[in-house]
Amino acid sequence: MPGPAYLRGDTITLHTVEEEDLAFIREGFNDPRIRNNVGRYTPSNHAQQQTFHEERVTESEDCIYFLICVDETPVGLLWLFSLDYQRGKGEIGLWITPDEWGNGYGTDAVALVVDYGFEQLRLHKLIARVQESNAASKQIWESLGFTQEGFQRDEFYSDGEYVSYYYFGIIADEWDADPV
Repeated sequence: MPGPAYLRGDTITLHTVEEEDLAFIREGFNDPRIRNNVGRYTPSNHAQQQTFHEERVTESEDCIYFLICVDETPVGLLWLFSLDYQRGKGEIGLWITPDEWGNGYGTDAVALVVDYGFEQLRLHKLIARVQESNAASKQIWESLGFTQEGFQRDEFYSDGEYVSYYYFGIIADEWDADPV
């Protein structure tokens, strides 16, 4: 069972990540349909996931992790990272389990965390990186009003080839909490 719901959206809730969620997260990060899109290139076992939880989830001051749930069932992971409160910026990463792709859960989760970042954390800018081949993820950022700010060729080596990334960003003044 996930930790307490921290943010609530129309279709999903964002919960704290607890130790009992690590098997779900490990499964996601080891799934090639997920890991290739989020830049993971090594397998993750139980001990490594435990270290991840201790160092990145519970002790890190520059990362905030949320378990994305539908009716208390985990369907993905979202994280704010590289948080720089002095400069007022951070980056968003997420993945949704492949069985739940196309349901709008990623868009709802990102909208919640953008609201949270701008309204509660008082950030000024949020960014996201999207692999060139990941059209569905690119659509999330575009539909929420993020601007494509750059493109980096052959930025990461994944699954036997170099992949390029789009960079998206949004400034707090540009954010419309209810995009049409």
